[in-house]
Amino acid sequence: MKLHAAAVAAACVLTALTAASPAVAADPPLAEGVLLGPRLEPDPGLQILAATPDYYLTDYGYPTDRTPAPWTVRSTTDGSAQGEYRRLDIQIHRSPEIVGDYALEWSATGVAPRKLGTDEVQFIDAPAGSEVRNVYPGGMLLARGDAFVLRTYAGAETPVAGVQTDAQVLDRTDTAFLLGSASGLFVLDLTTGTATQVATLTGPTTWAQLTPGRVIWQLAHTDTSTTLAWKNRTGTGDGTVVVPYGRPLLPLGNDLAVQLPDTYELAKIDVQSGTVVRDFVTGLHDAEDQGNGRLLVTAQAQVASVGADGVLRTITETPPFRGQSGEVMLAGDRVVTTVSRVPQDGGDQASDRPLDQTTDGGATWTRLPIKTDDQLTPRLSTDAMLAYRRTTEGAAYDAVVVDERGELNLGHGDARLGRGGKLAASAPSLSGDLEVYDVATRKRIGGFDQSVGLSGSTIWRGPDRNNNLEAISGGFSHQVRAGAGCGTPQSIQAAGRWVVIDCTGPDQIVDSQGQIPVRTITLEKEWKLGFNFLVQRQPSALRLKVTDLNTLTLPERWYGPITGYFWNRASFAPDDADTARLIYKDVNLQPRIATLDWVAPTPNFDADQAAPTVTMGDAGPRVRSEPSVTFRWAFTDPAPASGITEYDVRYQERPTPTAPYGEWVMGWPMLSSQMSGVQYTAARGVDTCFQVRARDRAGNESAWSQSFCSEYDGTAPKLTAATAGGPLILTDTGKFEYTFADNSGAIASYDVAMRDAPVGRAAGPWQYPAAWQATKASSVTWNTVPGVDRCYLVRARDAVGNESPWSAPTCAMAPQDDRTLTAAGTFTRTANSTAYKGTVTTLKATGATLTKSGEAGVRVALVTFNGPGQGSVDVYHAGVKVGRVSLASATAKRAITTLPVTPYRAGEIKLVAVSAAPVTIDGVAVLRG
Repeated sequence: MKLHAAAVAAACVLTALTAASPAVAADPPLAEGVLLGPRLEPDPGLQILAATPDYYLTDYGYPTDRTPAPWTVRSTTDGSAQGEYRRLDIQIHRSPEIVGDYALEWSATGVAPRKLGTDEVQFIDAPAGSEVRNVYPGGMLLARGDAFVLRTYAGAETPVAGVQTDAQVLDRTDTAFLLGSASGLFVLDLTTGTATQVATLTGPTTWAQLTPGRVIWQLAHTDTSTTLAWKNRTGTGDGTVVVPYGRPLLPLGNDLAVQLPDTYELAKIDVQSGTVVRDFVTGLHDAEDQGNGRLLVTAQAQVASVGADGVLRTITETPPFRGQSGEVMLAGDRVVTTVSRVPQDGGDQASDRPLDQTTDGGATWTRLPIKTDDQLTPRLSTDAMLAYRRTTEGAAYDAVVVDERGELNLGHGDARLGRGGKLAASAPSLSGDLEVYDVATRKRIGGFDQSVGLSGSTIWRGPDRNNNLEAISGGFSHQVRAGAGCGTPQSIQAAGRWVVIDCTGPDQIVDSQGQIPVRTITLEKEWKLGFNFLVQRQPSALRLKVTDLNTLTLPERWYGPITGYFWNRASFAPDDADTARLIYKDVNLQPRIATLDWVAPTPNFDADQAAPTVTMGDAGPRVRSEPSVTFRWAFTDPAPASGITEYDVRYQERPTPTAPYGEWVMGWPMLSSQMSGVQYTAARGVDTCFQVRARDRAGNESAWSQSFCSEYDGTAPKLTAATAGGPLILTDTGKFEYTFADNSGAIASYDVAMRDAPVGRAAGPWQYPAAWQATKASSVTWNTVPGVDRCYLVRARDAVGNESPWSAPTCAMAPQDDRTLTAAGTFTRTANSTAYKGTVTTLKATGATLTKSGEAGVRVALVTFNGPGQGSVDVYHAGVKVGRVSLASATAKRAITTLPVTPYRAGEIKLVAVSAAPVTIDGVAVLRG
């Protein structure tokens, strides 16, 4: 999918949202094209991936379940299957090795073998301090320090003598390893564990082979020749030879062979004389060393084993199969495909591909006299074809247009063939101009920007700064209006009346006749324009999306499944003729043609004169607790409706609740009609308002909608009430309660702090109990202690994290019981079930007193029983009279009297009766705050 950049303010993030469905809909059914008649290959290019004296590994074609073909191990006796191994996409380039009776994969840390004919895979780790260097039938070659060790899968070990671990494994048979170091070559016998030096070297070699009677190794190598040294394993006879091939060499008997894919032959090379025997095996597709002096080959419609005598020993025949395609192309009745050889190892390494053609739906196929390079994509038009071939130097490619007049060589670089085959172009580099040629006259027309489109005899380029496309044909040009906001185009394609522009901004569909307003669309990475339709490959999906351009609502259908595994690229193309057809390669690498008879013949444009109408707008909660807000909308287009094409969305901000709103900002211009919402991220406390308008295909534009606003909460909670039940509480348990209000309507958590003022002392430091931090409770409780003054602070935070300041202290204390004071004079002390702590002290005559030393605070409070006939008492603190309290009352009741605040004092509390009437005291408190 393409990503289009948009300029946004540094303080915000803007995101466009696609329309959300109320429910997850099932994928639409795939329409399938008609399969062409088979191109049968009577002698298919079967590849051998591994071979031993007893087995070989291959896969044959591709299965019909659209998955990578399994690895198949077969017998070298009769070709019968000995095991099949499924593989994942990521394993396409890595086949298992066949070693003895096992199919396996290995690394330096261990081996994963599987006994042939079974389904169980073992996982054998290298012992600690060891590294796997290679494998042999039933075991591993380990490097441990400076020494090699042979270790069976069962764990039995044989030390290796005669060679150290600076040597590398260069070749392997079922009975021996060929090891090479900078000083020599060694043959390691797997039975005895003894390494015997068979050749002396003056430096390391990168290639060596062990034949039944010789050791052969490379001294030098160029692209066209290889210098080799050889020595008989008996110890007598050696020499050097230069062979005229730079290709990989295969051991054959005690000599060598080389595979020549261009001529489908195997050539034999005599190691002693350097004599080359051509056509040693003909009709060859592949060859692999069996490790016993013989080669396993696929040639002449069979899998066979061949030795030094050149006689093919047939193992099994390879039946013909339906030939597979690389690239597929369609122009009227003409279908051309490149030939895809069976890529069992992840892809055929040949650089060129034959081209096959049919004009009768596959009833007959013919081989074209040209080939094309496999790395570049050929093109087909009604009368011409663009192919690629290597230059004589072999490192570059020339683009060649072939038609009835012969060849037009466009040279090396990016090349293209215009729709209809009348124009061709080439650019030597990505930064150079595109040189456009008239195919019929072979004359250069001129140099253009590489984004131009070629259709018929017309060159399309632009749009310019005034949003105009230019159509150039026959030396004349005219302009066609494109849409705003395209920016620098990446590519242009034209077919029929439609021009599609791959823009930096919204991609556009332009009517070359200028009758229908520009529509926008989102193009995938791979898209092609056909006659009245657009075909795109959906990312990571094995299907094609086809869009009808003649219908203003751009209806879509899906075709496939198509191939799309990374080792075999997808291929599809619209019909180059003026018909609504396309060709694609299916999952079995076969060409299929889909006829798009549902595409409308002409645009169905109504005389729409009414602008779209907004039906819904929503920016979410008026105050939100997250930074990102989603604004969604919906419109209808009144009948006769041409359909909505795009939306504009703008926004304005208010930075604080008391500030004015800023100017409107066009945040999302020309949004696709597929969009139904945008996202916006603003700073805390910012209120954001949105408006939206819509345009239809007739160009009617609605007015801006009303504003839809949402504020990212920036206001902290406010304390509305806090009480500890005081200042005096007469219960054993106290409760501090608090309430806050927040504009979001919700409080996330509270923090509560407390401090105590013990009897006779000032208040201590504030404490923050862990259980009271970030609590969701709106109150805390504590067990009261008589005479201890407790104070609380509280603060709150909302869901966004806005935090209020700490509240003012809220304090309360339980008084000290009357029994804690010393009585003198005339008094009585009695039990009272309704009294604090269950007792009271009554002063019965003038001058009777209650005293307590060591009290500190700023305010004295009394708990008394008032009623008819009660007298008065004077209150002293630290020798200072702080007040007189009368207990007279019309009704009997318990009362709390708090005297005025005084300067902080520490000293004796003294209560003195000042009347003959009784004074009933229940408790006394000295408050600290």
